[in-house]
Amino acid sequence: MIPDLDLCVDNEGRGYTPFYYLITAKQLRPSSLESFHRFIDLPPEIHLQILQCCDTATLFRLMHTSSYLRRESSKLFWEQLEKLWYHCDHYTVNDPEAGCTGLVRYSRHFTRHIRQLEVTLSRMRWRFADKSKGSRGATVQILQMLWRLVQDLFPSVQKVVLTGCQPFRKERLADSEHGEQDLLTAVVELCPPHISCFVAFDLHIHPHLCRLWRLAPGRSWRIVEESWALNRVVIPYSKFPDGSLGDFLSMKRKLSFYHLTRWGIDWLISETYAQYQDGAKFECPAPDCTEKFTEEAQWRQHIFWSSHWCPGNGRQAVALPYHSNTPDDVRAALNERKQRLEEIRASVQLIWHKLKDQCEEHPADFEKSFCNQMMEHKVLDADEPTPGDSQLYLFGFSLFDRTHYLYTGMPLEGY
Repeated sequence: MIPDLDLCVDNEGRGYTPFYYLITAKQLRPSSLESFHRFIDLPPEIHLQILQCCDTATLFRLMHTSSYLRRESSKLFWEQLEKLWYHCDHYTVNDPEAGCTGLVRYSRHFTRHIRQLEVTLSRMRWRFADKSKGSRGATVQILQMLWRLVQDLFPSVQKVVLTGCQPFRKERLADSEHGEQDLLTAVVELCPPHISCFVAFDLHIHPHLCRLWRLAPGRSWRIVEESWALNRVVIPYSKFPDGSLGDFLSMKRKLSFYHLTRWGIDWLISETYAQYQDGAKFECPAPDCTEKFTEEAQWRQHIFWSSHWCPGNGRQAVALPYHSNTPDDVRAALNERKQRLEEIRASVQLIWHKLKDQCEEHPADFEKSFCNQMMEHKVLDADEPTPGDSQLYLFGFSLFDRTHYLYTGMPLEGY
């Protein structure tokens, strides 16, 4: 049986849980139990016992009722969330020299509660692969800035796991001044003493499974767990007032959610070929692939490295068929997710049409309003003196300004 029909993954098969899913109550079957309206009359110790049995979605709803329930439910809500690992987008730590936070703006009210954090170095590692970027001293200075940025955004963090680099190899490249293992060693050695730092490499057999490493005395690396489950939670973004900037950031959030959902559906459909296969052979889910495997591990390696769990992207995407033995209830659940995916897609394009129309009708006023809101809400990085220099501006106007040299048109068209 497929364990999580709400799974979301990125385009490399890494699993994520949108925060929205943690606070959304699951649909329950109709119950014959009668409603109880005397909860508040029960002793406080009974209240606490009942609240301790609630999941995060229920506690979140209770936090928005009375002030009495808000106090206790809020405490338990954050205690539950402290046990999770939160994903820090790679744009957030892309360039610590500039204090860069990229295209993502997290809710500071939320990030101050985070105790366990995943920091993705996938973009930074390319920077250090370029030997022209400077000396060892400059590298140390940049990594110190990285840790200051992490502590500023996540002041309560106690554990950090670094991801996004290639697994360690026995041999070292002699001509690599800033090899990935050297980079990871430097990052961990500069980690503040009150933070426990680990490194995880994807196993590519399941969206949540990694091999966990830790730096031991003597600068040697030791495996902590061969198969460690990293259940990433997407940190909620900041909310912005109504306006062109708020609409654009809302569209960007929905775009991200759309892709994680779409790739998650593709992965789950491919998983039907592992869970409900015929006989002893594992078939590849890609319609034009005839490969079959006797070992599940071989099958998983094949579909990952060939991208046959998600064949094609965008206009070239291929709709994966369910395995013929897939139970009706699993098909129904996945079809329902596909319907929700179409609703997300429609909402993204609705916002895009609104922004595009505003931009075409009054281009000068629209750009002025957009830039003023960026400055008002401080959506600029330290190395971006004007809104026109920002990543956010370039990314936004490339979507809905036909005169922009990076114009791409409607998001998700052809998906």
